[in-house]
Amino acid sequence: MMQSMEAMHQKMSSMKMTGDHDHDFAMMMRSHHQAGLDMARAQLKNGKDPEMQKMAKKIIADQTKEIKKLDDWMARHDRSGK
Repeated sequence: MMQSMEAMHQKMSSMKMTGDHDHDFAMMMRSHHQAGLDMARAQLKNGKDPEMQKMAKKIIADQTKEIKKLDDWMARHDRSGK
């Protein structure tokens, strides 16, 4: 699980901020949510507690939807040409 957190921190610290708060927020939250997905998947694979398994499944469902929303927003507000 620490591997997921370390990967997120490394990715987030190497991100180039654009100065556009909305874009930077979406970009960083996407990375944060991806780490949450990775951790939840590790919980499903290795965890034993039914309550934590249920929470991991909910996190996967919720954060997958949120990542899609962030991806859609970033696609509509593409900064590559700016």
